[in-house]
Amino acid sequence: MLRELAYIFLYNEKSKAYSTLGKAVFSLSLISLLYFSTKLGGVLYYAYPIAIACVELCLVSYLKGFYRALKAVTTIAFFITLGSAVFAFNRLLGYPSPQYGEIVVGAVRVFSFFLAFSLFFQLISLSEWRGIMIRLGFRNQALIISMINILLPLTLIHFSEALVTVKLKYGGKKLTSLVTPLAFLAVMNSRNIVEAYSLYPPRIEGEASLFKPRDLILYGIVIALAAPLISLAIS
Repeated sequence: MLRELAYIFLYNEKSKAYSTLGKAVFSLSLISLLYFSTKLGGVLYYAYPIAIACVELCLVSYLKGFYRALKAVTTIAFFITLGSAVFAFNRLLGYPSPQYGEIVVGAVRVFSFFLAFSLFFQLISLSEWRGIMIRLGFRNQALIISMINILLPLTLIHFSEALVTVKLKYGGKKLTSLVTPLAFLAVMNSRNIVEAYSLYPPRIEGEASLFKPRDLILYGIVIALAAPLISLAIS
């Protein structure tokens, strides 16, 4: 499960058809719309995060393929559902907790926030990240950002492998044993990446495009999703 989740943070070549600015604005807009949609009332309060989640699922399916996207989001949904079940059980027992409707819509919002965050890694390449950092005046940090982006999915993959190993050896009874192999693998990966950069220094320059024709699709989706909030602000 965690291995499939790691793949959702990998850059996809299909996103080359869109500009760096368009992809960054699209991901930031989804996060902003999810935040401001909490001010909606009635049916829109519940329907809005579901609509955004559907748009994100369609985009992830386009980038990763339907089955791989399904496996990845199943992992996310499992943990979110587990947390929501705890809130629901607390309410059933009479302890302070949100309404059942709030629990459901909250789970959908967390799911949507996670997918929107993952789109930064799926849509924007390492070269584009460097280009963004350089244009923001963080040239020295551009290389560090690249290394972090490489280590994130690798760490998740090794965590999955360490978890399987511990379960096979201890039957899942000593999950604290994960710390040692995970720390060892993280240190080894970090060392290998630093050595590779030392032997073969990368070009720190990066690319960052401002507009491509397909950006109109992304902007159109954002405008369509923002329409309820705009109409609410006008009224």
